[in-house]
Amino acid sequence: MAYADRNKEERFLRQHRDETANNLKWASLLGAAIMIGFMWQDTLISTVGYKAINIRLFGALPVSALAWYLSRNLVSRRFISYISAFFWLSYACFTIAIFIIYEPGPYGLTSSAGLGSFLLILFGIFAFSNLRFWASLLVGLLILLAYAVSVALWTKVVFIDFIMGDLLTAVALFIGAATKTLFTDRARRRQFETSEQLSESYATVEQQVQERTSELTGEITNRKKAEEKLQNTLESLRKAIGATIQVMVSAIESRDPYTAGHQKRSSALARDIATEMGLPPEKIDGIRMAGSIHDIGKMSIPSEILSKPTNLSEFEFPLIKEHAQKGYDILKDVESPWPLAEIVYQHHERMDGSGYPRNLKGEEILMEARILAVADVVESMASHRPYRPAKGIKVALEEIENNSGTLYDETVVDACLRLFREKGYQLEQI
Repeated sequence: MAYADRNKEERFLRQHRDETANNLKWASLLGAAIMIGFMWQDTLISTVGYKAINIRLFGALPVSALAWYLSRNLVSRRFISYISAFFWLSYACFTIAIFIIYEPGPYGLTSSAGLGSFLLILFGIFAFSNLRFWASLLVGLLILLAYAVSVALWTKVVFIDFIMGDLLTAVALFIGAATKTLFTDRARRRQFETSEQLSESYATVEQQVQERTSELTGEITNRKKAEEKLQNTLESLRKAIGATIQVMVSAIESRDPYTAGHQKRSSALARDIATEMGLPPEKIDGIRMAGSIHDIGKMSIPSEILSKPTNLSEFEFPLIKEHAQKGYDILKDVESPWPLAEIVYQHHERMDGSGYPRNLKGEEILMEARILAVADVVESMASHRPYRPAKGIKVALEEIENNSGTLYDETVVDACLRLFREKGYQLEQI
C-alpha cells in the first residue's frame, strides 16, 4: 500500500505520525483520569484494593504521564507508533493485573466488568490509537493472548466455556475492529491522495498566478510587495475597464441621441432592484456593469434606424433585434468575474419563452438578465423614444405588474414595484 514516491510516502507518514501523537495525547489523559477516578473504589471493593491502587499509582499513571510527554515531543515523533503501541499494551496489562487482584468475584477477570474493560481497551486499539493496520493487529493479538493466558492461569473458570463464550466475543470484536481498521487505512490513503492532488492543483494555479503577476508588476523581491503591487494593478485595471466601457457607452449614445442615458438609468434601476432583492454585492456589481453596456450591440446597427422618428418597418425591426446577439459576440471573449456576455445576450428573453433571440424561458434565464429585463422595460417606457413620447412611469409599472409571472419574473417585479410605490424611487436624471 506504500506509495512508490518516497517523498510522498514520507509526507503521508509524517501526517499519520502527527495524528497518532494527537490521539495518544488524549488517550493518555483519558486513561489517567479513569485510573484516578477508580482509585477511591479500590478500597471499597476488597481488602486487597490497595494493591490495585499501587498498580494505578505507580504503573498506569507514570505510563500515562510519559506517553503524554512523548506525544508532545517532536524529537520522539518518528517513534510515536511504537510509543502508542507500548502505551496500549501497558494499559491492557495493568487492567488485567487489577482484575486478577479481584479474582474471583464480581470484579474479577472474567466478570462483566473485567470483560467489558478488556473489550474497551481492545476496541480503543483499533478505533482510537490511529495505529496502522498491521501494528494494531499485532498489538490486538498480544492483548488477546495476554487476556487468554491470564484467564487460564489465574481463574477457575472452565477454559473451554471461556473460549466459546467471552473469548469468542472478544475475537468477534477483534475481527470486526481489525476489518474496520483495514478499510480506514485505505480510506486514509485515499484522503491523503486527494489532499495531495488538491495541493498540486493549488500549486499549479498559484504558479500561474505568480507568472501573470510577474508580467504585470515586473520583478519583485518579496511576497508582500508583490501582493501590494498586484492589488494596485487590479484596481487600476478595474478603473481602466470602467473607463473603456464608458467610452463604448458614449459611442453608442452619440449614435442614438434619443436614448441618451438609457443604459445608465437602466443600470442604476437594475442595481437598485437587485439591492432590494437582497442579492450579494458581487452579483449587484455584475448587474450594474452589464446594465451599463446592455445595448452595446447597437453599435452595429445603422444610426438612421436607431434614430428613426417613425415605427420600424418589418425589415428594420429584425435588425434591431440582432443587437442582443451582436452584444454577446462583442463580449463573449472578455474575461470578467461576471457573465456579462450572457446577461447582455438574455436581457430580451421572457419568462414564457416569447422573448428573443433564443426563446429561453423560466430558470433557463439568468437572474441577472431577468432583473435587467424589467429595468430595461420600465426605463424605456418611462422615457422618450424616437418614434413616440414618454408613456410615463405609471404605465411602465402597470406593464410589468400585468405581465408578472408571464413575461417578467415575479420576484423582480415585486421588488421594482416596492421601490417606486412604497419607497418613492425615481429614475435617475442623467
